[in-house]
Amino acid sequence: MPILRETLTVPEQLACAVRQHTPVQLAHTFAAFEGQFYDRLPFDDLARQVHALYAPDDADLFRTRLDRRLRDRHSAPVAWNTSSPGSVDRLTPPAHGGTFHQPADIAAYLGPEMADLPQEQLRVVLLDRRGRLIDTPLVYQGGQSETAVRLADCFREAVRRSAAAVVLVHNHPSGDPSASYDDVRLTHDAGQAGLLLGISVLDQVILAREGFSSLRAEGLYVPPPPPDAISALPVPADMPAASDEALGWGYDCARCGARARGLQTGCLTCQRCLAPVMSRAIPTARDLPVQELARPAAA
Repeated sequence: MPILRETLTVPEQLACAVRQHTPVQLAHTFAAFEGQFYDRLPFDDLARQVHALYAPDDADLFRTRLDRRLRDRHSAPVAWNTSSPGSVDRLTPPAHGGTFHQPADIAAYLGPEMADLPQEQLRVVLLDRRGRLIDTPLVYQGGQSETAVRLADCFREAVRRSAAAVVLVHNHPSGDPSASYDDVRLTHDAGQAGLLLGISVLDQVILAREGFSSLRAEGLYVPPPPPDAISALPVPADMPAASDEALGWGYDCARCGARARGLQTGCLTCQRCLAPVMSRAIPTARDLPVQELARPAAA
């Protein structure tokens, strides 16, 4: 009888991954998995556990490739020299006041209550600065297909309880946890509103009978950085200078194919489909003064 992966503890899952994958393959998988964590402490802890399971040569290869992939994703390398605080089983729901590190923690905590509801509910998970649970107030309860939401209601309890971060959570009575366009738009608008209030919107988790999904893990949402972080996006050092060209911000969206040029500031989401993008400095044509054509000399 095959062993179900869900029945294994975290150390057993990591041991299976080490046996079944090369250090390079596992490093690439870990780098892609990093976006599912709301903070880096548990991710670094898992990486150190995998590093300890490999033989010395393979461990060095895993460490080098993982740090390289994280830098390519504009993330910080793993804190390898930090002592491990101990692994936490990602399938075990935290108790009230526990710490939420990833979407699976929220799904395990609220899934049994919300996944089978006949109507759609929206809750807001309130977290303190250490990611510890404060409360999960109900914001709206709608019909079977949609919920009318006001952003002010999403942040009312967060402001009153002095929450440092929130995660939006709602269910799909249809059983399909796939995100809709309205889900993406709501999360994006909430992230911008939270930026003004000083409250980080980390993610939106969708619960359903068939499982759960995370907009952040699927690349449909990127928490907005502070305005000074956007303006500090680096300009490539090898950008050629030309007298008839000016530098402007732009991006190419891999999801919808949009090609934005001439933006005043950088951005991290596509203006058309809200998919994550990487802004860069792009030369744009400079407006040249109109010159009068010389009149031909009289014969």
